[in-house]
Amino acid sequence: MKLCSGVFDFERARAAGCRVTLGTDGTSSNNSLSMLDEMKFAALSAKLTGNSPKAGRVTDIFHTATAAGCAFAGADSGSVAAGKAADIMLVDLNHPVLCGGYDLISDLVYAGEPGMIDSLICNGKFLMKNHIIPGEAEIIAAARDVCAKLRKIR
Repeated sequence: MKLCSGVFDFERARAAGCRVTLGTDGTSSNNSLSMLDEMKFAALSAKLTGNSPKAGRVTDIFHTATAAGCAFAGADSGSVAAGKAADIMLVDLNHPVLCGGYDLISDLVYAGEPGMIDSLICNGKFLMKNHIIPGEAEIIAAARDVCAKLRKIR
């Protein structure tokens, strides 16, 4: 949408038998890199292109962002099951965007925001725990240094 390169027809692609997955495509065309934002935009654009409020159902969108994406990438994750890689996002269910509590998947797709993610576990190891990423200040400083150097060579 940012680059005005068209809108993907989610329902038509699925009906044609295409394997549909969801991800972010880099900071050059998506500044936030938030899978939560991607799910919301995918659901809303599916409704728009499908001309139906039933298009882009939250269960389908959530599946494309989790299990389908992992399967496509060959990752042994995407669902919580014995023998699968322990890749888990722990969500703060007391976060204000989740107050409604009607349907967690719907809330994640339509109202999810990064601040509600409490912890991230990848292959059984915490990458973020209680909103804390070890070495985060150094990571941000290094990223800012790289960005400053890139700005100079434009």
